[in-house]
Amino acid sequence: MTGVRAAAAGVIAALASAACTPAGADLPVYDGSRAGPTAATPGPTQASATPGAAPAADTAAVVTGRILADGPRERAAADAWVRYWRARIEAFHRVDAGSPALADVATGPALRSVRRGVADLRASGSHTVGTLTINVRAVTVAGDRATVASCLTNRTLDVDVRGRPVESLVPAYGVRGTAVADGSSWRVSAVEVRTSGRCG
Repeated sequence: MTGVRAAAAGVIAALASAACTPAGADLPVYDGSRAGPTAATPGPTQASATPGAAPAADTAAVVTGRILADGPRERAAADAWVRYWRARIEAFHRVDAGSPALADVATGPALRSVRRGVADLRASGSHTVGTLTINVRAVTVAGDRATVASCLTNRTLDVDVRGRPVESLVPAYGVRGTAVADGSSWRVSAVEVRTSGRCG
């Protein structure tokens, strides 16, 4: 997936990486309300998906996995993190970074990385398909900043116009994210890929 690999190339970090939940596990889905498991809602570029499922021909989806976040501010930051990845994958699938949903949940380097990824995809004539599962191990809030330790269970690939993969599958990424408070909401400002191919 273009955007995750691009982020991985520039990482200099020292935070311990998050533990990853195995693909295919029966994971609770966090919908922001702690009301219990709910299915991911399909949208124009988002099909119902099972964590670990093989990439479909021309669909892209984000599945919410295990979310560990205590307190309302931590849960709000975790929710923004998941919504950021939904908007990011949609942008890479549509090859369009102009979605209002992206601007609502991203700022600074996190927003610029999506725009760069879209430009790279457009230049190569490719787009992203498949399923990305977002797991969050911990959220720490200090003032108007939140740090998210996350594992991405990855079943996405960039494909050409004929649907042929143009890269090899990387099954997981250990990621650290930063979000900043914007009034009562949160926006992701930075994404750092700590590990590629595994989460722990």
